[in-house]
Amino acid sequence: MILAAMLFSMATAPLVIRYNHQISDFIFARANHKKKKQIKDNMIETSHTLNKHALVCGYGRVGIHTIDLLSSHAVPCMAIDLKPAQVQKGVENSLKVSYGDAGNLEFLNACGLSRASDLIISIIDFNTALKIIIQVRSVNESIPIVVLTRKELHLYQLYQAGATDVVADVFGHDQMITLERMYELGITKHSDHVH
Repeated sequence: MILAAMLFSMATAPLVIRYNHQISDFIFARANHKKKKQIKDNMIETSHTLNKHALVCGYGRVGIHTIDLLSSHAVPCMAIDLKPAQVQKGVENSLKVSYGDAGNLEFLNACGLSRASDLIISIIDFNTALKIIIQVRSVNESIPIVVLTRKELHLYQLYQAGATDVVADVFGHDQMITLERMYELGITKHSDHVH
């Protein structure tokens, strides 16, 4: 009996792992729907208060630094991240950080993409960054897009996709972009806040 149970669990484990998202959605459908609706409502409420804001995709180490820098100079901004713990950290610090997929154009539009002054992609994953750039360029050809990459070999592809500036983070430092660099690029027009 114990052997049969072990064999059954070993046989079903790959299926459970492969379909765990669908299984959990089925089991917790009501709770997930309610939570997703609450997150979406909060994000829409937050984004409606913003205009000519910097939209930061990714609230990890570099995204946090970028939001802190912009906020310290009174530049309106909002961050998006898929990690609930990171989002909670930002919310606890009274920052405009929302849970969501920056690779989803509908979500970016709900975050005020059409009203944003610039888009900063601090997500290190090349494929995700490329997807975001391509989707944004399909609806907005003029918004400045600054993107982070760890590999210099991706520079050309990111520029080809429509990035305005690509910052190669080859040393892993926090400072993806400085406010001065944003002024030089003509991305942010808050020159009255320069010290």
